[in-house]
Amino acid sequence: TGCDLSRLSVTVKLFEQMGKFYNIFLNEGFTPIRDLWHDYSGVMNKYVEVACGEEVIRGRAAGVDETGALILIDGDGEKRRVIAGDALLL
Repeated sequence: TGCDLSRLSVTVKLFEQMGKFYNIFLNEGFTPIRDLWHDYSGVMNKYVEVACGEEVIRGRAAGVDETGALILIDGDGEKRRVIAGDALLL
């Protein structure tokens, strides 16, 4: 941000936003939240590598499914669901 921020004010704002999105989830489901993630994500349509334990999955980030899993399109054109891992932009 280029300026000093109070930890307390950042924490309060974070919890306010979490409450807002939790209410959206309760009232409208996950779809509006997923749509916002697609709009603001820096990984959409970019190639990523995800380390899931000993397995490494590479592919193009195609979005997030209805459960919150990352969808990757691998080198064979197959969709892969990734529910956990450390992601790295390639």
